[in-house]
Amino acid sequence: MSNRKKLSRRKIRRDNNSSTEKELKTSFREKKEDSLLVNVNHPTLKKIFWSLFGLSVLLLVFESYQLGIPGDEPIDAEYGQAALHFYQSLGEDTTFRELTVYNQNFPLQKYYGAGFEMPVTLLTKLVPAVNPFKIRHMAVAISGALLILFIGLISVELLGWLAGIVSMLFTLASPTLVGHMLFNSKDIPFTLGLIISIYYMLRISRQWPGMKNLDLLGMVTGIAMATSVRIGGLLAIFYLAILLITKLLAERKTRQVFLNLENKTRAKSLLLPAGSALLGVLIGLLFYPNLFQAPLQHITQALSVASDFPVRILMLFEGKMIYSTDLPRYFLLKSLIISLPIFMHIGAILILFTFRSIINHIGIVNFIFLLFTILFPLVYIIWSDAAIYNGWRHVMFFYPTLVVLTSLSVTLILVPFRWDMIRTSVLVLFGVLIAKVLFWQFINYPYQYAYYNELTGGSAAYKKYDSDYQQLAVSKGVDWLLENEDDLKDPNRERKIIASNNGHALNHYYDTTALNIEFTFTGMKDLRNSDWDYAVMSELFVTPEVRRLALPPTDNVHTVAVSDNPLAYVIKRKNKYNFEGLTALQKGDVGLGLELLQKANQEDPKNFNAWLNIALGHSLTGNGAEIIRYVTPYLRLYPTDWIAIYLMGVGYYYQQDYANGERYLLQARKLKPSDPSIIKRLTALYQESGQLEKLRALQQQSN
Repeated sequence: MSNRKKLSRRKIRRDNNSSTEKELKTSFREKKEDSLLVNVNHPTLKKIFWSLFGLSVLLLVFESYQLGIPGDEPIDAEYGQAALHFYQSLGEDTTFRELTVYNQNFPLQKYYGAGFEMPVTLLTKLVPAVNPFKIRHMAVAISGALLILFIGLISVELLGWLAGIVSMLFTLASPTLVGHMLFNSKDIPFTLGLIISIYYMLRISRQWPGMKNLDLLGMVTGIAMATSVRIGGLLAIFYLAILLITKLLAERKTRQVFLNLENKTRAKSLLLPAGSALLGVLIGLLFYPNLFQAPLQHITQALSVASDFPVRILMLFEGKMIYSTDLPRYFLLKSLIISLPIFMHIGAILILFTFRSIINHIGIVNFIFLLFTILFPLVYIIWSDAAIYNGWRHVMFFYPTLVVLTSLSVTLILVPFRWDMIRTSVLVLFGVLIAKVLFWQFINYPYQYAYYNELTGGSAAYKKYDSDYQQLAVSKGVDWLLENEDDLKDPNRERKIIASNNGHALNHYYDTTALNIEFTFTGMKDLRNSDWDYAVMSELFVTPEVRRLALPPTDNVHTVAVSDNPLAYVIKRKNKYNFEGLTALQKGDVGLGLELLQKANQEDPKNFNAWLNIALGHSLTGNGAEIIRYVTPYLRLYPTDWIAIYLMGVGYYYQQDYANGERYLLQARKLKPSDPSIIKRLTALYQESGQLEKLRALQQQSN
């Protein structure tokens, strides 16, 4: 038998130790000193590591249980139900394809996996006495705690328990990530799955071309978890290929061992990890009910939706309202700069100064691989101008390995520790910065995900960027209202209506029958035009002009805030003059309508709904001056409102200022091309002003 054939798995692993791994044996990682900051594998450090994980579980589960309801969560929960019905009916129930929630269709939901939603839906059915959304939040929190654990385990694998502890502390002090660990049922489980797969890839790489079955199983599990949530789990196959190719190219010893293997063993060393990765993807794809309708079409469309999300979401960015489809290319980069903790900025810079030391201790292959998992997603998304919004939550899967590299950098600076200027400064600096962020999270729970760092001026950022985009503050406002409003505590009272721009979600979360209340959806723009007794309104989608000139509302009784910046307002309605006046106008009683609307304006000078409704009333009386008077301040708040622009045109028309009347009416028509009232008014204007050519052109366009 040849020497090749005598190579056993054990010998492969032994011979595969590179020069880098030999250096590790003489590094500080192997030293036996008793000091915790000298021996990075001191037994006490292991106890601290696992204690920190246990504390993370308790804190996250407790915080998630106290959480309200995010605006998007009922959509995810309903998808979990629909997916479960599909499998239970053996494919007959296909309601998931055109998911309907809030009387609105969500056809893109089917391109997500139900790998998290479906098991949690089953769990909620097993514990019907507990609010199902609280169970969902706790499940996400456990996923978040496991994510913290595996970030730490990657650092332990590379540099020992001390590095693992540093990684866990860095993660716990990352408000954006921790905030999402309380409710985000897509990005957190997906990131967890991908990080689990990366952890086991590193373990496989350490022994390759040999490998352990348990590590292969771990990688399969991680890839399956990630893919079962998002189609982006396919990225794991790419990561594995990059890791093994880099190892072959960068490690001469590995290359020699690989080439000296017999053909069958060499093929096995490639096919086992590749096949395992593919198996993980296939298992994950089983959780896409839509896959069973048209497999290849589903995968291609899911990838297309993931890279070019075809939905326009209005956002506050750099002090301006802008649609997500119109965001600049630097949106992601700027979001990271302004929302990552300062210690992460410093840690990332330290990598540039310590990369040689990192390479010496973890090996060039691991360093390149970790760096690739950080940079590739960011570069690809920026280069391809992929659709993202709400900060960096859709790409948070890059962040764990950034935490790992920064923690390795800091650990290598600190160890072996001496009370010299550099090490002491680094220890104090990072200790203070981490403590500061942890304290901020404590006092601003549950809005950790709305964190902005000192580079933006801290709290000043909340006037320029979206903060509570999942409207968690609305639930807190409702809780405050139920606890503090005496009228709502009377069991014999009539049913009360609470308006909110998160009203649909609130109806899913609260027991409205037991509380004898009803939630109704309304936006801030039309708040006073509907019938309600109380309102809890988020600042989401509210323009900076409205925030500055019309908020807080005159009848505001409580403000939910983060860092002293308003997130939501609790309103107790003093009168319904505006609603009653608008109702009178709609019934044709213009006199009564204008009388009530003027009362509404006198009672509340900030009531911009009354301004527009008064102008509407005067459009029925032909009073152009009053129309212009009341529409002008309204347009300062909502300069693109087509009704206000139309009414301004009507006002100038009544004043026989045909030039300005035409200008505003044409502007309104651009926003609402087929509206008959605009065409009718333009027709009258052209007739009265003798502009017959324009009249004929308008008639031809209308026909």
